[in-house]
Amino acid sequence: MTAYIAGNSHVICLVGAARESVAGRATHLKAKRVAPRHFAVGDTGIFFTGITKDLLTPGIFGAVDQGSLKFTDQRFQQDLAEWTGEKTVPATSPWGLCNVGNASRRLYRDAMWRTFAPTHLAQGGLTPVTDDAIRAMLESDHRGARMVYERLAVLGIPAFAISGPQPRRAHPAMTEDGYRPELLLHLDSLAREVWREWLAGRGLALIEPPAEAADADGFLRPEFENVREEGEADRIHGNELYGELMVARIAEHVARQNP
Repeated sequence: MTAYIAGNSHVICLVGAARESVAGRATHLKAKRVAPRHFAVGDTGIFFTGITKDLLTPGIFGAVDQGSLKFTDQRFQQDLAEWTGEKTVPATSPWGLCNVGNASRRLYRDAMWRTFAPTHLAQGGLTPVTDDAIRAMLESDHRGARMVYERLAVLGIPAFAISGPQPRRAHPAMTEDGYRPELLLHLDSLAREVWREWLAGRGLALIEPPAEAADADGFLRPEFENVREEGEADRIHGNELYGELMVARIAEHVARQNP
C-alpha cells in the first residue's frame, strides 16, 4: 500500500528524511527510492506531493470515478503528473495530511497578547482570557483544515493526520514579538489538544511528534532543528533527523492498516 502525504511546509522535513535514507545516512529508517518523491519503507510506499500550503484545500479532491480519486485543482494535477505521470490515484490509498501545527499564526502572533493573556499567565496588568475562549478561537481557526478531512470522508478516502514538530526556542513569536515562552507553549498545547479531540471524535488517527524530540520544557531539541546554510534563518521547522522519526511512525501506521 502507498500512502500519499501532503500538507504545509512541515512536510519538507519528511522528504528530507526520505532522501537521507536513500543516501544511506539515515540511522533508524531504511528506505529504497522507487521514483522521485516515492519511497518504500519495508512494504509500505510513501509518496510526498502537494507540499504547498495554498494547494491543500477541500476543492483539490474532486470525485471518485471507477476506483480512482480525481483532482479538480489544475496545479495539483500538474504536480502529481510531473512525478507519477498520472492525474489520479487509487481511491483506496490513504492520505496523510500535515496542516495544523504550533497553533495558528493568527492566534499565537496576534497583537492581542500584548494586552491579554491566558488566565494563569495574566500578570502585570494583562487582561485574563480563559482557556475556553482560546479553544473557541482555535476551533474557528482549524475550520479550513477540518473541511479537507470532511471532503475526504464524503468521498470515502481513508485519511490520517500528521502533527508539526514541537515549537522551537527561537520561534518568531518570542524572538520578534517578544512573547514569553510560557505563552507559546500553552497555546501550542491547547491547539494540539483541540485538534486531537476533533480527530478522535471522527475516528481519524493522528501521528504526533515523538516525545524524545522535545526537551524538558517542551521545545524541540536543537539536534532536530532545521538550519539553513543561506538565506533567512529557519525558526519553525524540524530537520531530516526529526523527519526520519516521523516517517518511521507514518510507515508503521500505514502498515497496520494493511496487514
